[in-house]
Amino acid sequence: MSDVYVRAMPPTAQNTAGYMQIHNHSKQPVSLIKAESPIAKNVELHLSKMSEGVMKMIQQKEIMVPAEGSTHLKPGGLHIMFLGLNEPSKAGSKTTLKLTFSNGEQLTVDASIMKTPNPRGDMKHVQK
Repeated sequence: MSDVYVRAMPPTAQNTAGYMQIHNHSKQPVSLIKAESPIAKNVELHLSKMSEGVMKMIQQKEIMVPAEGSTHLKPGGLHIMFLGLNEPSKAGSKTTLKLTFSNGEQLTVDASIMKTPNPRGDMKHVQK
């Protein structure tokens, strides 16, 4: 796991997103199947996708990480969505993320909350 961070948002924001590079050193592919964090009521796996000229976010059941490879969760692509924030995502603070993978492995990682530009503006959420 590397480059783990959550986007800082204004105090009134209800949602934010998290990003990271997930590395898989095993000889078998694995999937991220669940993420949890104390800063949000609900945490989901998402994909941002352009559809008919509108950027939409589509909930994902899993995020695949290839054998001996990595998957980059980044703005405008795959990411972790924090819905119903329990506290403001204030720049300079940190939160924890508990990640569950298809092979049963669970990792708890620290995520810095950072102020970053929103390259896509507002996006429409689509339930899959």
